[in-house]
Amino acid sequence: MTASTRRRKALGTTALLLAMMLIGGWLNASSHALLLGPVGVSPRVPEADALRTEAWRLVGQAIPSEEVAVLPLPETWIPPRHLPSPAVEEPSPVREPLLVMPRLVEPVRIRIPSIGVDAPIQAVDLAPDGSLAISDDGDTVFWYRGSAYPGWPGRALLAGHLDRVEGGWAVFAGLHRLQPGSVVLLELADGRVLHYTVTGQARVASTDLPAELLTGENSSELVLITCAGWWDPQRRVYSDNLLVFTRFDGLAPLS
Repeated sequence: MTASTRRRKALGTTALLLAMMLIGGWLNASSHALLLGPVGVSPRVPEADALRTEAWRLVGQAIPSEEVAVLPLPETWIPPRHLPSPAVEEPSPVREPLLVMPRLVEPVRIRIPSIGVDAPIQAVDLAPDGSLAISDDGDTVFWYRGSAYPGWPGRALLAGHLDRVEGGWAVFAGLHRLQPGSVVLLELADGRVLHYTVTGQARVASTDLPAELLTGENSSELVLITCAGWWDPQRRVYSDNLLVFTRFDGLAPLS
């Protein structure tokens, strides 16, 4: 079995799990409804209606007193029923404004100075068999179009090879050396450069990607993915995946 077949199988398994998360509905939308009742309507009181009718009959007429209806008062005074006070809605907590790019632009290059990464980015989709449609190029990083656009709410996913077809390490071989605070720069097709800061990393089984990987709609993040662990010849996949999480800080200063 060639190293090429191994890498395609490993990253293909990752992509298939990502597709299952999308189809499985881990990205949920919520809706809110506001129900309004009648405003300014008082309960109907029969005694008041009778008095009002009698008053209209007496206007402009001279009627003998014996014809005037006298309504008996109840022996026990019953206080009027009060309408419930309108509910006061608690104000929503004020959130910091989310940094969002003005339009959707694809990434074209990634630079990670601390580990010497300076590589082109290729946008890819899923192949008909559900695998990630990537090449064997060990120098290219692949952005999955089914994830978020960089700089927009959600998580943008970038995958890169661990090793090369011809042998030796590939573009993301040094990903495990990134520490919180490390800088990741993402260049967009329109020339702007986005600044990200590493917040942490996780190593998970290749068949056990976290369900929340494609969520995070209240933040803008970038997740870097590569293979890790040992090669399993039976399953034809690496045992683990390495995930490096970063947060979007805004546009990088012009150099």
